[in-house]
Amino acid sequence: AWDDVRPTVDLEGRLFSKTPGSFDDAAVLGADPASIRRVVIVGTQARDEARGLLRWTANNVTMTMPGEPMVASAYDAAAADGASSWPDVDVPGAVVVPDGPPAP
Repeated sequence: AWDDVRPTVDLEGRLFSKTPGSFDDAAVLGADPASIRRVVIVGTQARDEARGLLRWTANNVTMTMPGEPMVASAYDAAAADGASSWPDVDVPGAVVVPDGPPAP
């Protein structure tokens, strides 16, 4: 039924690790909260009346859905010969989100 939330609750329980300290990069959990870069993404949608399709934007950047998922493009870009180390990899089709809004 549409209102059966049990599968979602079960999935959420499986996604949480009971022993986060057992992972190699667990030290990041103790990072100073002020040093964490946060990015706010505002998504909107509007219907293209002429074609009857939905158009999506994130932070006022219109999205055109690529044929390949972005995670696959990022993986291929990071694995390419001569690629910069992550996260400085140039991922084709990606939008760089600035740390702050442009100054007037």
